Order: sequence, then structure tokens, then C-alpha cells
Amino acid sequence: MSAQKRKASDTEDSPSSEEPQQKFLHRDASPSKDVESEIHEIKSRVNQKQEVLRKLRLVRMYRNKPEMQDLDAVTAKWLQVCQEALQDLLTKVKEQMSNEIGQEELTLTQLVNKLGLDPELLMLDPVEDCFIT
Repeated sequence: MSAQKRKASDTEDSPSSEEPQQKFLHRDASPSKDVESEIHEIKSRVNQKQEVLRKLRLVRMYRNKPEMQDLDAVTAKWLQVCQEALQDLLTKVKEQMSNEIGQEELTLTQLVNKLGLDPELLMLDPVEDCFIT
């Protein structure tokens, strides 16, 4: 094959120098939109996963709090202290009332009612006028 024929066949077989640039530009335009939408989707999924992770961490934190595990013990202690405080208050009020003439005896049920407390919450038996233990 002669040099001229080789040159002619080379130029026919190979695309012009302008065509690859156009194809390259064309490929850049559509993939950038695809890449942007893919990036947006990935960011959205990452945000959703971060929110789920935040909620799971909150649940783990509340489950591991010792106060929540010892709620029954704390409630029993509160009830005991409250009952003792009411007994002490009743004793002091009775001492003060004994100094005054003509005052009727104050009962535990009357004291609780005057303070606006719920007798059931304090486990107070209004018939026996004592705390249920």
C-alpha cells in the first residue's frame, strides 16, 4: 500500500478531531445531572440514617439510665419519707393544739385532706386513720 493510500485510509477510519470533543462534551452534560441527582439521593439517605441513629442512641440512653431501672425503689422511698413527714407534722400540730384550749384532736386523715393530698397516693386508710404498709 502506498503512503497516500495509507493516509487516506487512516483519515477515513479515524474520526475527525472535532467529533471526540463533541462526544466528550455531550457525555459531560448528561452525566453531571445524573451525578448530581445521585449525590442528592445519597445525601438524603445519609440524613435519614443519621436520624435513625440519633433516635436509637436516645432509646439506648433512656434504657440504660439507672433512675428508670430503679423507679420502683425510688417510689417506695418517696412514699416512706412522705408518710414519715406527715406523721412528724401531725405530732407537731397536735403538740401546738394541746396548748390551746377547746381544740378538737386532729386526725391523720383530716391533715391529709386539709393539705389537699390524695389519701390513696399516700396509701392512707381513712377508716383506720393509719398508713397501709
